[in-house]
Amino acid sequence: MARVGDSRGADAAGARVDANRPATSLAKFVAGCTSGAVSRAATNPLEVVRLRRMTGSSKALTLRGIARDEGVSALFRGTKASVTRHAPAKGVCFLVFHAVKERLTRARERAEAAANATTDALVSGAAAGLTSLALLYPLDSLLVRQATTEGAAMVGLRKGIGGILRREGARGLYRGVVPAALAVVPEAAITFGTYDLMRDWYASNILPPGERAGPVPSLFIGMASAAAGQAVAFPLDVVSRRMVIEGGTLGRTIRTLAKTSGAIGFYNGLGATTLKILPMSSLTFFTYECVLGWLETEPRDDESDARAMDGRSRRARARNRV
Repeated sequence: MARVGDSRGADAAGARVDANRPATSLAKFVAGCTSGAVSRAATNPLEVVRLRRMTGSSKALTLRGIARDEGVSALFRGTKASVTRHAPAKGVCFLVFHAVKERLTRARERAEAAANATTDALVSGAAAGLTSLALLYPLDSLLVRQATTEGAAMVGLRKGIGGILRREGARGLYRGVVPAALAVVPEAAITFGTYDLMRDWYASNILPPGERAGPVPSLFIGMASAAAGQAVAFPLDVVSRRMVIEGGTLGRTIRTLAKTSGAIGFYNGLGATTLKILPMSSLTFFTYECVLGWLETEPRDDESDARAMDGRSRRARARNRV
C-alpha cells in the first residue's frame, strides 16, 4: 500500500510539474520584458549618442553637447519607442532561448547523441535573436529615425510607423534588416551562449550543488558576454543603421562607407556603444535574474506546501484506519 501511495504521490508531483511549465515560460518572458525595459530606460542617453556616431549625424555627439544645444530632454529622445521595442524583444529572446535549448536537449536524448552544451547554447542564442528581430524590427527602424532626425521625437509610435508606411511602404519599415540579421546571428549567439555557458560553469565550479548563479554574478557574466558579442557584430550593425537613414542597398552602403571613412568608419560609435552595452547588458541580466527568482519563489513554496499537506493527509488516513 505504501508503494501505491508513493506512486500516486509521484504522479501528482509530475502533474504539478507539467502544469507549472506554462507558468515557468511566462515567468521567463515577464522577467525578460522587465529587464529590457529597465536597462533601456536607464541607458537611453548613451543610445542617442551611439546612434548619432554610427549614422554620421552632424548634430552634437556628446552627452554634454546634446544637453547644452538641444536640452536634457533630447537625451531621452526615443525612450518610449526604445522601451516599447526592447522590452518585448528581451522577453522573446529569453523565452525562445530557453525553449530552443530545451528542445535541442530533448532531441539529443531521444537520439541518444552526445550532449554538446556549447553548440546548443550558440544555436539557441541565434534563434532567439532572429525571432526577436523579425517580430520587432519596425520599432527599431522608428527608434533610429527618432534618435537621428530633428523633430521626430514629437511623433508618437502609431503616427511614426504610419508615416513611414505612407511615405515608403512596408519596405521602409524593414530597410536595413538584412545586415541587421547578419549582425544579430553572431551577436545573439555569442551573448546568450556565452552567458549561459559561463553561468553554468560558475554554478558547477563555484556554488554548492543545486544552486544557480544569482543576480550579482550575473552582472559580471552579462558584461563579459555582451562585450564578446558586440565585438563580432558591430560593423554590420553600423551598416544596418546607415541603410535606415540613407536608404541605400547593402552593397552600396558598404562601398560608400569604406570610401568615405575607410575601415575605421565601420567602427564609428564603438566607444559609445561599449560604454552603453556593458552597463545595459549587466543591468539586463541582473534584472532578469532578480525578477525570475522572485516569480519562481511562490510556485516552489506552493508546491512544497502541497506536498506537506498531502503527506499530513496520508498520515491522518493511516491513523484513522488503525
